This record gives sequence, structure tokens and C-alpha cells, in this order.
Amino acid sequence: MREHQQLTLDRFDAIAAAGTGRTPLMAVLQGWRPADYRRHLDAYGDRLGKGAWVGVGSVCKRQGDPRAIGVILETILRVRPDLRLHGFGVKLTALRSPAVRSMLFSADSMAWSYAARRGGRDQNDWMEAYLFAERIAGRSRPVADESQPSLF
Repeated sequence: MREHQQLTLDRFDAIAAAGTGRTPLMAVLQGWRPADYRRHLDAYGDRLGKGAWVGVGSVCKRQGDPRAIGVILETILRVRPDLRLHGFGVKLTALRSPAVRSMLFSADSMAWSYAARRGGRDQNDWMEAYLFAERIAGRSRPVADESQPSLF
């Protein structure tokens, strides 16, 4: 884990050094246990400015237990409450947790496009993403019958 964290820092520094400063660069915290994320956050030091948008890696592997994701996010925010956390690969199970949602600034998930593709629908349709967001918020609506044109 420590080697992976160091490689992540090295890559961040290399990209930052090669950049023009005009393109935002998202730092990514790696870990398995909450203490791992804390150690990695400390290692970033002053690289992370106030209000930085920071990715949280490896949470996609904990989808069955949103509380575990919550503990990781809470650990990070306890040290740096100003950070805007991005959850990589966060699925519906975790996103339905109000605690997890409240600690994330943003998240990405392939779940909505995957479900559309498996259901024979257009995986690139913005409405699929919208309906997924509605499901996260608990406002689930059935998917419209494609053969019936919508009036609205």
C-alpha cells in the first residue's frame, strides 16, 4: 500500500511539474483502511490547497458496506473538512446512503450506463443518467416505454 501511495504522489508531482497550471489536477488518495487514507493525506502536505477537489480511490471495492465508505470519508474530512471529495466508482448502494452522499462533492459510476446497455437502452442517453440520479435520491420512476411517445 505504501508503495502505491508513493507512486501516486510521484505521478501527481510529475504531472503538476509538466503542466501549465491552467488545467486543474485532481489529487487521489489511496488506501484500504481509514488510517491508510489519513497517512496518504498527510503525505500530500501542502500540495492540496484550500478547497481542493480530491479523489478517493479504492472505495468501489466496498459497495456492499456503505458504512465502511463513510468511515473513510469521515476520516479524511475530520483532518481536512475543506476538501471536496470525489468518489471513484461509487455504486447505487453507497450513493443511497445519506451519510455517504453528504460527504461527497462528486462521484462517478458506470452503473447507470451499464444498466442501460444491459437493458437494451442507449447507454449515452442523458436521461439514463438523470433517472439514475433520481434513484439515488429515492425518487425512482419507471423507465418510459420506448414505443409510446412522451407527451412532455
